[in-house]
Order: sequence, then C-alpha cells, then structure tokens
Amino acid sequence: MDSLRRSALAIVVMIAVAASLPAGAAAQTVPKVPKVKTRIAKVQINTTGYVETRVLRDTTSDCFPGERWIQTNRYDFSTGGFVNISMKRITGDGFDPVVTSPFSKRVGSATVTGKISDYKTTNYCTGERAKNTPAPTCSSTSGKTSISMQEGVVPNEGDDGLQPLTQTPLMLAIQRNGGGRDAEGCIGPGASQVTGEDTERAVVTTSMAPSVALNIPSGLSVIKVFNIRPGQRSRRSVLVSGPCSSVALRTVNGSGGSPSPGNLNADGDCFLTGKITYTITPRPKPKR
Repeated sequence: MDSLRRSALAIVVMIAVAASLPAGAAAQTVPKVPKVKTRIAKVQINTTGYVETRVLRDTTSDCFPGERWIQTNRYDFSTGGFVNISMKRITGDGFDPVVTSPFSKRVGSATVTGKISDYKTTNYCTGERAKNTPAPTCSSTSGKTSISMQEGVVPNEGDDGLQPLTQTPLMLAIQRNGGGRDAEGCIGPGASQVTGEDTERAVVTTSMAPSVALNIPSGLSVIKVFNIRPGQRSRRSVLVSGPCSSVALRTVNGSGGSPSPGNLNADGDCFLTGKITYTITPRPKPKR
C-alpha cells in the first residue's frame, strides 16, 4: 500500500511539473505516466467463530489475605449467511501489485462477554479480618459483524524484487461494529505474539472495543481467490490455541477440530483459544 501511495504521489508531481513548463517542453522532459490496471474479484463469504481468553488471578495463601478468580472474555461473531466482498487488485509499472477490499456491510451478530468465576478469598493468618480487594466487574455488549480480505506478507520476493503474486497470502479481517467497550478492570487481553504460517500481520483479540479487528490467515492466496470458478466453494477453519504470550494459529480445510482448552496453574496465567470457520464462493451473477 505504501508503494502505491508513493507511485500515486509521483504521478501527481509529474503532472504539476508538466503544467508549469512552457508549451512543448513538458512532452520532452516529463516521463510518461505509467499505466495502472485494476481487476476486481466479487465474492461472497460466510463466517462464524469465537475467540476466548481466560486469565487466572490468585493471591491466596494459608496465612495471608488473598483472592482467587478466573476472568473470561469471549468474542462470538457470525455474518449470519453470505455477505458480499469486492476485492481490487491494482498493478502497474514501477510498483508492486496491491490488493485491497473495503469492509462489508454490517450483518449478523457480534457479542462480547466478560465474566468472573471460581471466586474465593482467604484470610487465615490472624483472627482480625482484613479487607480484600474485590474481583472486577465484567459486562456484555453486542453489535454487528463486518469482514474484509486483506493482503498478507509475501514469503519471498521474486528475482526482480517484486512480489510474486501467486504466493501472496490473504488475511481475513473480522471486526465488531457497535456495542460498548470492555468494563474497566475486565479488559480481555489479546495475543502478545502469534505463530504459524502467514501470521506476520495476524491480530488475535477478543474485541475489547468496536472496530478492533481480528486478523487471521485465510489459507488462500490472491491468485486462488481471483481465479475461483463459478459454483466453486472453499471452506477453511482457523484453530487458535496457546498461552497469550505465544498463540499458535493453524489453518485447515473444512470445519477442522476443536482447540485445546489449556491449563491455568499460577497467578497471571493466560490462555487463549478460538475457532473461526468461513466459506468463500464467487458472487452469483444477477439474473436478467
């Protein structure tokens, strides 16, 4: 995208220079404006899934006031059926191909839930009862879902330094529209680090606020989506599992299995799980 902006700025500068030169001089000194080609892929995507984090807070002791609880934040979303996506591929001399798509219209549902469970306190040190800090207050909120397909990071550049289009991965971006923010003190943590294939631009979050997008690898490349045939469908699932410090993403064909729930053993332990399933197909041509 930065390359495209620089190329567009260069074109504007060339036009301005040409306008300031005497008649006939511009044709001799200003380079030819590069041709830009645009191709559009019109597809439909149906997606559903969730992301959940669990954090253990435990300061209990046999001889000290303390508390223990588990904070759970969960983000459930669904488009409620197929939603239209228009992807644009822009190519031209002097810059790498660029693939973009705006977010879809707001559809389906998006629900964020926070809760506290397994709460207990200890105060066994003396007969005098000390005051413990209460567990935070959590809340739930709802909105709509919108999605987009975004360009990922190319594994290796070609011999000419340009991006090999056939290898360019696509990311599926999912965002919540509407609803409120997580309650103060009960904010759902996201993944500090994400591992797996094509995860350089991945973002795994429980949607702590509207418009904070979940960005995951789709398992598809640009060339596959732009060449998808009428009537063809591709179904993928992304499995999310791991401690919040390093969450693993795995993309599989079909509906896939279930992610490991993980264990919480000590104060501050955080584990993140999730599963996102989507189906992509060409948009039907309108009937005449």
